[in-house]
Amino acid sequence: MGTAVSMSRRGWTPQTIQVGDRIRVVGQPSRNPGTHGICCAEIMRPDGGPIQPAD
Repeated sequence: MGTAVSMSRRGWTPQTIQVGDRIRVVGQPSRNPGTHGICCAEIMRPDGGPIQPAD
């Protein structure tokens, strides 16, 4: 996924995923104890469909 700036350059906006949207995230959990971070590899809709940035 990358940083907010790199995602913005690829077309992601605050409207791509709205508050309350149900999503599924696949990735590796943070190795830092006590944190809840994730190295996100893929974000998708609950049915497995892709979430793509606006063109």
